[in-house]
Amino acid sequence: MKINNGTTLSIKHYANDLPLKGKVLNCSDMSLSMRILGKQDFNPFSEKDPLVLTFSYDQKVYIVAGIVTKFDAAKRNVSVSMEKIDLLEEKRLFERFPLSKSCTIKIGQSLTDYKGVVKNMSLNGMLVTCDAQFPIYQKIYVTFDIGKPITLTCIVIRKGKVSPTQSEYGLKIHYVDETTPKIIKGFLIRLKRQS
Repeated sequence: MKINNGTTLSIKHYANDLPLKGKVLNCSDMSLSMRILGKQDFNPFSEKDPLVLTFSYDQKVYIVAGIVTKFDAAKRNVSVSMEKIDLLEEKRLFERFPLSKSCTIKIGQSLTDYKGVVKNMSLNGMLVTCDAQFPIYQKIYVTFDIGKPITLTCIVIRKGKVSPTQSEYGLKIHYVDETTPKIIKGFLIRLKRQS
């Protein structure tokens, strides 16, 4: 889908607490460039950072999962490779929901915390990127903020390289109590309302 030049996007980036606004400068196939609007300070983007973009068109809301390919801080311009565009009305709530949230990952009782980013999430699983290497079927603990810190027990079910140092992991959430799924369900419902 081509996004019209001048379209205003809502931008969510894991290093920025509040959503940013951007204006599309150019869009072709599955890439776009945009300018960050407003005067507020924001944490800079880096190449390969995941972004979630939302915009409305023809009275419908679309969600874009994208990756930063270029960032010019002086001009506040960002180029993005669009990985997936979803029409919010057609999404079932608990299929993958795009995110861009920093997280920490631990193995068992290890004292080592690995930094990562949650790229998308459903009630049953999530996709994270991390510089650490985990084998398939490894049990890990992923902690991130949903208004308060929450730690999820997950099993690595898929992995792939996204750069020489960074890997992407498909995780299955293993709930160990009855309360946590309700908390995650509430979090996903709030995300949908904010889009």
